Amino acid sequence: MSIGFLLSSSRESVVWRGPKKNAMIKQFLAEVRWGDLDYLIVDTPPGTSDEHISLLESLRPILAPPSPSPALPTLSALLVSTPQALALLDVSKELSFVRRTQLPLLGLVENMSGYVCPHCGDVVGVFGQGGAEDFCRREEERKASTVEGEGGGCAFLGRIPIDRELVALLDD
Repeated sequence: MSIGFLLSSSRESVVWRGPKKNAMIKQFLAEVRWGDLDYLIVDTPPGTSDEHISLLESLRPILAPPSPSPALPTLSALLVSTPQALALLDVSKELSFVRRTQLPLLGLVENMSGYVCPHCGDVVGVFGQGGAEDFCRREEERKASTVEGEGGGCAFLGRIPIDRELVALLDD
């Protein structure tokens, strides 16, 4: 679901301040008929903002952090980043938000981690490579050097390369 589906034109922009955006988030969560879901994935902008807080405040009462029963839904964060240092600075802020709000963290995925040449199969790190994995390694080292329960730690979950076929499918 996207606010873009409700606009009269795909070229129209949404210029809203926090209260209006927060109201729309709450309305989407309350009024959209999601059906019987196994997962609800919410793609948020980088960093931390009112949207993140509104989502957490709206979802936490419904999906309390890890339930003792695997049959009950849980609320958790999955961080996604490109390999660049600037993008990982946002991830650092997001990780701080996750810790401060005690939101369980699944881990970090490196997106656009390289381009696979369709002719020779070589991987070219267009945006760099390995930044997310290095970030997680540093977080794990930090965790090992801190008092238990004081944060640190971020599991590296893998890389997703740039895929020309996927790009073409998304453009259609």
